[in-house]
Amino acid sequence: MAESMASRALSIESLTLLESLGQLRGLGTGLATKGSISAKEREKVIKLHVSVSLLQEQVISSLNEAVHISGEQEQGSLKFNVKDKFDTMKHDTF
Repeated sequence: MAESMASRALSIESLTLLESLGQLRGLGTGLATKGSISAKEREKVIKLHVSVSLLQEQVISSLNEAVHISGEQEQGSLKFNVKDKFDTMKHDTF
């Protein structure tokens, strides 16, 4: 069960996240090159940002659940929280 959850998170969910990130990056690059943003473009950036945030939380949740189930199956305790790692990377990046 843990393997299937991790597999889903690393395949379907993460690919969807990467696609949304790519769209956001491409749009941002175009806007930076243009040097301006219209109201419609701003709305699209916001929608993509919200989508990326939700997808990130979904991937994190699936990975944490897989780690939790894996830890229970092994009668052990894995003290690893993927969200903490992402938050650390986010703060280090920005």
